[in-house]
Formats: sequence, C-alpha cells, structure tokens
Amino acid sequence: MIDKINPLLKMVTTLIISFSLAFVYNYKLNLSIIFICILLILTSKRVRLQHALVFIVPITFASLGTFFTAFYYMNENSEIVKNLSEMIISKRVTIGIILSTRIIAYSMLGIIFVLTVDKMNWIYNLMKYLKLPPYYAYSMLISVTLVPMIKKEFDHAKLSLKLRDNTTFSNTKVLTNMLIHSIKWSELAALSMEAKGFQNEGRSYYINPKIKSWEVVFCIACLVAFFVSIGQLK
Repeated sequence: MIDKINPLLKMVTTLIISFSLAFVYNYKLNLSIIFICILLILTSKRVRLQHALVFIVPITFASLGTFFTAFYYMNENSEIVKNLSEMIISKRVTIGIILSTRIIAYSMLGIIFVLTVDKMNWIYNLMKYLKLPPYYAYSMLISVTLVPMIKKEFDHAKLSLKLRDNTTFSNTKVLTNMLIHSIKWSELAALSMEAKGFQNEGRSYYINPKIKSWEVVFCIACLVAFFVSIGQLK
C-alpha cells in the first residue's frame, strides 16, 4: 500500500505529522507511530530490511543516549510532566521515554519516506504540482546519482595507485583525483542539460504523474486518525 501512494502526497502527509508531533508530549503516540512505521517497512516491497536496519540501529543507540541524558539531568518540575502525576514510574523516566521515543518516531517517518519513494517520480511530481523549475529538479537527481559514482571513483583511484606499486599513497592523492573527475562529470551534466533545453520552461515530458482520488482519501484518513489520536491522548 505505502509503495503505491503518490510521493508528493506522502511528503505532505509526513511533514504535517512531523510538525504536529512537535507539539505533543506523549510517549504512547510516539510508540504508535513507531509501530505503524515498522509494519509499513515490513509490508513494503521497495524496502529491504538490511537497508532499513542501517538507519534504525544507530537511531536506536542515539535514542538510548537521549533517554539516559534526560534521566540523569532533566528537571523534575518540567512542564512536560505536569499532567502525568498518575504515572507510577518516576517523572525522569517518563521524560526520558518521551524524548527517546520521539527521536525514533521522527526517524521512522523519514525512513519510510526515503526508502519507499521513487526519486524520479517524486521529482516529476514536484515539477508538475509545485512548479519546481526543471533545471533545479534534474540537478537534484544528478547530485543523488553522483554519490555512488564518487565512491566508485574513489575505489578506482586507490586501485590504480596500487597497480603502479605506489604503496605510500595517501588519501589526499585519491581525493584529489576523485574531485577532479567529479567536477568533470558535473560540467558534462550541465552542458548536456543545456543542450537538451532544460533551461526552457516550455519543455514537454514523457512522464506525466497523476494523483488518484483513493490516494488523497488514504492520506486524509491517515491525518484524521493521527489528530483523533492526539485528541484522545490529551
């Protein structure tokens, strides 16, 4: 389900939930978002569990650090816990749980968006519905595409120096070669975009993304459920 949602609607929904979450201090809501995001990751066909764990594991350690920091240094008279006097656990533990689960909730929202979005489709939606200029849009795509190419060039530069029996090579030489090739790639990309008329606003496009009615209903339903949950938890 999450893979088929229009990227623009997915982005707007994620941003609204993220901004709204900043004004709610409730660990139950954070845990609910985390649980739903995990379900979406497990049911998504685009997300590989190994890729998701690369992001989730460091975030989990960061949230643990936040929990212990809040536990040892947070003021017990904080406004966050004034209405939580019925809690059996101490106020410091409550604040630590709120802050640590909030970090994971924000991170999971970002992971869901990044790993389930088709970048090309997202860019086309930005151009069509948000009127993003084509040269900005394709520059974003080129910058994303260059990242694996830069890493590959770094490995090639190290290998070429080893083949020349240069056992005393430094990372400075490798980085210099990598940067030179990266600048050359960016210049060639800019020239090709200019030659194909990307500076012209009147271009036509082969891909014409459309927002379906069921996608709008689904995103609205998600937002309604989120705000109803906030009202129930207050």
